[in-house]
Amino acid sequence: MIYFISLDDGTYAMKKVIIQTEEQLEMVKQEIRVSSLFSHPNLLPLLDHAIIPVKLCAGLKHMHSFDPPYAHNDVKPGNVLITHKKGQPPLAILMDFGSARPARKEIRSRSEALQLQEWASEHCSAPFRAPELWDCPSNADIDERTDIWSLGCTLYAIM
Repeated sequence: MIYFISLDDGTYAMKKVIIQTEEQLEMVKQEIRVSSLFSHPNLLPLLDHAIIPVKLCAGLKHMHSFDPPYAHNDVKPGNVLITHKKGQPPLAILMDFGSARPARKEIRSRSEALQLQEWASEHCSAPFRAPELWDCPSNADIDERTDIWSLGCTLYAIM
C-alpha cells in the first residue's frame, strides 16, 4: 500500500508492506538495499526512518527519568507526529499528554486493581494497552514499563 504525504519541503511516498514470511522479509530488505544505492531526482529516495524508534525511546526515557517517573499511558501511532526537514533525519514527536500521570502505582487490593483497570479503559487505547492494565493483580506494582509495552505495539503497527 502506498501513501502520499505532503510536507512543507515536498511530497513523499510511504510504502507499507505486510511481511508474513522470511522470504518476504528478505525481499523487502533487498529492496531497501537497492533503493539506498541511488540518489537521482527521478528516483524516489529512501528516507532514514530507522531513527524514529530511537527518538520515541528518547522521549519516553525523559519522562521516565523524572522524580517521580511519569508514564505517557497512551503511546500509539496516532500520538506520534513525524516531521521531516530537508537535509535532516525525520523527527518523531510523542504528543497528547492528557493521560500522562506519575508512573508508579502500588496496587494492594482488588478495589484498587479495579479502579486502575477502569481508569485504563478510559485513558489507554485498547490495542496498545499493557496486559497488566487489562487484568490488574490485587497485589502489584505498576510502573513506566506499561509505556514500553505500548511503544512495542506502536512500532509494530507503524512498520
